[in-house]
Amino acid sequence: MGGGHSVELLADQDAVSEKFRGKKCIMSATLDDLDPPAEPDGVFKELVEWLRRPVEPMGEGVLKSVTVTEDDGEDNFTTKVIADGFKLDAYGFGKGDGTDRVTRWKKVKLDRANGVVEWTDLVSELTLGAWADEATGETGTCITVTILKNPHRLEIVIQDADGTNPSGEAVANALYGLTDRIVGMVQQLAKAKVKASVETKGSGEKSVMVEPMDEHVDFDGFFNKFITIQREKFEKIPGVVIDDPTEGEFVTVAIIPQPDGSEKTSTNSVKHNVNTGSITLEMHDTEGILVNTMYWQLHKDPLQLEAWSITKTGERIVSESIARVVQFDTNQTIERANSWFG
Repeated sequence: MGGGHSVELLADQDAVSEKFRGKKCIMSATLDDLDPPAEPDGVFKELVEWLRRPVEPMGEGVLKSVTVTEDDGEDNFTTKVIADGFKLDAYGFGKGDGTDRVTRWKKVKLDRANGVVEWTDLVSELTLGAWADEATGETGTCITVTILKNPHRLEIVIQDADGTNPSGEAVANALYGLTDRIVGMVQQLAKAKVKASVETKGSGEKSVMVEPMDEHVDFDGFFNKFITIQREKFEKIPGVVIDDPTEGEFVTVAIIPQPDGSEKTSTNSVKHNVNTGSITLEMHDTEGILVNTMYWQLHKDPLQLEAWSITKTGERIVSESIARVVQFDTNQTIERANSWFG
């Protein structure tokens, strides 16, 4: 692995698939040598699942709808993600009149026999989409992922609407967001000891609940290692500063570049109490306004982790995408809590 990523990506490589001979691509290292290996069928499946619901946990708080339209069977579909305009207004990111924003709009084609997943963006991800009254569905960047054989690798070819074929280091670095999610999830599912799912409690409220973990780890071991892993996530942010103002708390300050070239800071605060099993992550925007709070509660007898999120507007957010992140973190915590190397 390169730089802590699920699989290393190499820039400016010659494409080897028949369709793209003569073009440049981003090529991954072999999937076969990973520990555990990332099975190609699993990578294909996970990528398709993401394209059918391309919403990060942070996007759930402003989500209005995800629509999947099958154009010609399940192997040709269009996914459209819309953020609620009034919620965007409440966060200070809207137009002020409740206009929705199309954050992702993708036309997807699958070639299962040849391990090819191709999608065309109908709004630009570089601009975080387009306002609903301005989203025309104009054809934009096309990305083709081919799972090569002998050895299994990912060939990623990008073709912009103007005919260019970007394949440089910056592109490879940007694609880690996708490959870490897809390959990392396949690896995690292959060795997962417990799973997480969305459940409805007796009160009617929904939470992400992890299966009982008693046979894998003890309370203190899990709690302390879980905090370590959350902290390490922030440590990976370039230039981040982390402080420990009090026992049971750490605060992170990260620099956020602005469109005009200036810089602002974003602050997050993590508070944890091993006696109560509670962990909270408060996320603030560049104006210092609290925008989201993530809650984790570690229960005893049986040993289970519960998680949910509360938005700035007070809405409780629980989703499958959050469950996947919780499941990933939980299994990583169990593995490291039982390792000599931590």
